[in-house]
Amino acid sequence: YEPRGDLRALGFRLRYGQLGVKWAGVPLAAWLFPYAAAKRVRVVHLLRRNHLDFLVSRAVATVTGLRHARSDEEVENPRVTIDTETLVGQIERCVSHETLMKRAVSAFRLPAVEITYEELAASTPATYRRVLEFIGARVDHEPRWGMRKVIDTPRSDVIENYAGVREVLGGTRYASFLD
Repeated sequence: YEPRGDLRALGFRLRYGQLGVKWAGVPLAAWLFPYAAAKRVRVVHLLRRNHLDFLVSRAVATVTGLRHARSDEEVENPRVTIDTETLVGQIERCVSHETLMKRAVSAFRLPAVEITYEELAASTPATYRRVLEFIGARVDHEPRWGMRKVIDTPRSDVIENYAGVREVLGGTRYASFLD
């Protein structure tokens, strides 16, 4: 975060699981948040509205090795099986990670904007403009995301054991993830 010519924004991607990784024997979170607070780092927090979709995406990525696709790429959607015995726990872990990140950002008073993956996937210029304005970047063209969803078919076509997933989530607060 040192001056770099006319560069107005510099960033990196940080996954929730990386916060516990140790660097020089110290968990990343223990030094990253104080550093970010001292430097007034702006946080763009990417959230998922539907954590079931995240878990399905992760399962598909494990099978295909593909996590992202460009807008012009053709991608086949394999069918995947979701572990129904651990499904609710996995979703709760996702929710917990998001909550912990929100609390840390708030506790360290970091300037932040929350964007959902679903907003990005919709590729609305307003979403990109909001992020670019927040980080202080100037853009002389209409911003757009050059990526597309890897999974573009209904969940029931991708999840091999969809009936079991529906049964497990049906009576929980996560039932809306099935819609």
